[in-house]
Amino acid sequence: MILSNPCDEESRPRIIATEKVALLIGNDTYTDLSDLNTPSNDVATIASILKDIGFKVIALRNLTLGEMRNAVREFCQLLPQDGYGFFYFVGHGFEIQDKFMLPVDAPGASKYRRCNSLCEKEVIRDVLEVKPRLFFILLDMCLKVPDRNDNPGIHEELPDVFLYTAQRNLIQQYATTSNLGAYERPTEVNGIYVNHLKKHLAKDIPILNMLKMVQKEIANESADAVDKQVPLTSLTVVNDFYLTDPVTGHPETEARFQKLMALPALDTIVFDNIGWKSFVKIQPHRNCFHNSLDIYITNMARWAVVCRMACEKLQLKLNREDDNLIITIHNLQKTKLPIVLSVTLKHPETAKEIGSYTFDLAQPLITQAHLWFNCSRLINA
Repeated sequence: MILSNPCDEESRPRIIATEKVALLIGNDTYTDLSDLNTPSNDVATIASILKDIGFKVIALRNLTLGEMRNAVREFCQLLPQDGYGFFYFVGHGFEIQDKFMLPVDAPGASKYRRCNSLCEKEVIRDVLEVKPRLFFILLDMCLKVPDRNDNPGIHEELPDVFLYTAQRNLIQQYATTSNLGAYERPTEVNGIYVNHLKKHLAKDIPILNMLKMVQKEIANESADAVDKQVPLTSLTVVNDFYLTDPVTGHPETEARFQKLMALPALDTIVFDNIGWKSFVKIQPHRNCFHNSLDIYITNMARWAVVCRMACEKLQLKLNREDDNLIITIHNLQKTKLPIVLSVTLKHPETAKEIGSYTFDLAQPLITQAHLWFNCSRLINA
């Protein structure tokens, strides 16, 4: 659908998408590779901007290969025909013929293979089968070829082939180009590419104009980056697409997305035995990530607290801010069962148990998508 403004003779017709859907993945905590500092921040930054311009955003962090593939599957089910799809990955990656994203469970630098990674062409193939009006894929990762001396096996590997039918609806953006790295600075919140992208991503201008602005800024970067990171754009589009283009809305996408947003409806809790009352707020971690959950509990300053969950694959962290206790549950994508969280209050001096409350969190957020499912996929077309 095309929308034009008859009152403005100079305005160009605007394309209308059925829906705008984004999948953002940030991997920063690796099992056998070095950790990274900024991917979670980069995802949170982009997610906030895309939400403001009308995207339905699924933001995930620290996924295994199987979880990444299943996240792409869920993304393809959310994205309707003639919609706009936005895919962003930030983390470790490499290039050898094709471009590959490394999951957090990838083997070490001398052992990983293409089969341990998610190929860009696999993602493009799966998404283009949906027939989106636009697919914008942004890879914020190194594109260096693995050293033959350090990792000889990857050069001997017979890779899978991912074929897709080209359409005039694809923009591929890379934070760097072949044989170069994508970098972050320990003193900055975002990686170099997102540090510039965030200034322009929400602008009501054609996507290619926006990307050129980012390219120019990075070309004027300081000496430690300007020659080491050179962004690259590849495209098949002929129309002027804007990330700010309007949508008609798609009921099936809306219903499925709301299912992935599901959270328990709690505002107050009362701890057993002592009748201690607290206000509660439950939301995605950093109000962004759909595989992590933050539970804010007020009126907790006077108590020591112990939390327990049955699922060992979930990661639990406790923090305090003034009178608030913040319980964060990571790795929601790994649980197959409803989440039950027990919170016990203890006397800070005697450690005597004073009261308790059990949260029945059901299956919140991305748990509904069953990213743990190990399905066999046909990867050769």
